[in-house]
Amino acid sequence: MSKELKQEQNSIYEITKKLEQNDIKYFQNPDIQHLTSRKFSDYRWTILHLAVWHNRYQILSELLQKPEVQSLVNCIDSNSETPLHLAFYDRKHECTLLLLQYGAKFDMKNQIKQRPVDVVAGKKENQIQFLQSLMKQKVSSSEDVKQMLSMLKRRVNKIKSLNQNEVDDYNEILLTKSDTMINSNQLLLSLKYIQQEMENSCIDEIPLEACPNQILEFKTKHFIHLLDYYSTTK
Repeated sequence: MSKELKQEQNSIYEITKKLEQNDIKYFQNPDIQHLTSRKFSDYRWTILHLAVWHNRYQILSELLQKPEVQSLVNCIDSNSETPLHLAFYDRKHECTLLLLQYGAKFDMKNQIKQRPVDVVAGKKENQIQFLQSLMKQKVSSSEDVKQMLSMLKRRVNKIKSLNQNEVDDYNEILLTKSDTMINSNQLLLSLKYIQQEMENSCIDEIPLEACPNQILEFKTKHFIHLLDYYSTTK
């Protein structure tokens, strides 16, 4: 390992550790070039992705006051997901509102065409509560408040129409979807996952040894169908 690479890894480790420890003073340092130029985790997150993932609202607020970091608010990771996608996924209310106030785009899509509102996970009642709480907020700098409210309302209605088992199924899709994304913006499903989806969905079992390419294509279309069924923002 080269000296430069080792220094880079040590720097990323230090930043991540400081964030996990909620060390706000560390992120008040005016020299933040070392924060904005680095990618974190295997998903190539920005520092904003990382702050949202750890639910560090105060650090996120401190970072977003810096113009250099504000420019990262709509940056995407290796799955084409923005920090707002992560905030919605885990229902991080304060982080979600803060990102919207600093210009996070509500309608950006990840590699499988999901907007942030499509990736909310958790129990049915928790999802509804989170989305309804956002509907009551006024986000003055949002690109299109009416569009945002319309999406939230449609999503709430969609979740209400599902039973808990269906909600659980979609939560499972959200957990495994990162393994199906690749940079070419296509879906790549492992044969093991295809077999699992085939059994869970009560589809006639096809031997995986027979025409694996055709099976892969068929199961990929089925996966897309599931996403279409649960999504409300196509």
